[in-house]
Amino acid sequence: MLTISTNMAVGQQILYASGPGSGQLLTINPITGVGTAVGPFAPGMGPTAIDFRFGKLYCCDLFGQRIAELDPATGSTITTHNIGAFPGGEGDMAIRSDGIGYVGSSGGALIEFDISVPSSKLVGNVGPLRIDGLAFNSADVLYMLTETGSDLYTIDQTTWTATLVGKTGIAGAGAGTGGLAFDAAGNLYATVDLGGPSSFYKIDPVTAVGTLIGPIGFNLVTGLRFTPGAPPPPPPIPIPGGGIGEGNYPGSKGLANGGEGTFGFGRHLRQPFLKSPHRDSHGNFRVFNVTHQQRMQAAEADSGLGVVGRALLSLAVLMPAAVVFGRRRPA
Repeated sequence: MLTISTNMAVGQQILYASGPGSGQLLTINPITGVGTAVGPFAPGMGPTAIDFRFGKLYCCDLFGQRIAELDPATGSTITTHNIGAFPGGEGDMAIRSDGIGYVGSSGGALIEFDISVPSSKLVGNVGPLRIDGLAFNSADVLYMLTETGSDLYTIDQTTWTATLVGKTGIAGAGAGTGGLAFDAAGNLYATVDLGGPSSFYKIDPVTAVGTLIGPIGFNLVTGLRFTPGAPPPPPPIPIPGGGIGEGNYPGSKGLANGGEGTFGFGRHLRQPFLKSPHRDSHGNFRVFNVTHQQRMQAAEADSGLGVVGRALLSLAVLMPAAVVFGRRRPA
């Protein structure tokens, strides 16, 4: 069976964090947990949380009681939005996919805001739980990490009640700061500060169990958010007709011996195949026959090859033969 891969390169997400302890916008390596300074926040700003809204980076400025748009390349303020009074305490901020945002305080209060008006209103209180992290997953389910990172909850956006997911296993006592963030693949990460440099964790969103990745290297890291990204690509699409080889793929011929190579256009369509002895003088090209039905199946399977890939695939549909690119297997 021939398979066509729809795996296009997905833009790598960047994990940003607000570090009021250092007064700088940070990036964090999600593999190692190590933080890197991007640039300083504006003087007098209290950057307790960050999130993206329609591709733009925003900061919850607790000291200025406003939402500020930030330049992700420098950390500098682009513009500000006065949405009214915030609830007290560090807490966190999360912006839903429709652009409506929520700020949660360390005391448990939750306000809903809309910077397009701008306006805000108190919608609920999960106290006595203390909010340290807020994040929406891809389905707009709102997750909450409690202060010191000990418990993971989901919050009902109608009743504003919290439901325990489970214990994270993160040990700590007293007040702490932290943040929570999902990547595009649904992995959940957290930063927790219990004194000294903040620590970076991966948390299972189903069981709530946390796994330490490493120290961030900065104190009081609070807000945490990935740049918007596409979900993982779908698996390769099978095309009926058997493997590429003599007697296995209808319409093929002379592919049973010679060497192994690559079938496809560039790097987006690659499958093992057996090259026949019919090569050019360099042994790098092979032309074989493919039925019109098979070419149509391949074209219909195209779901993410890009402009060049689609053009080449369309050419293959129109031509009576497809070109196979490969290299001769070493003797």
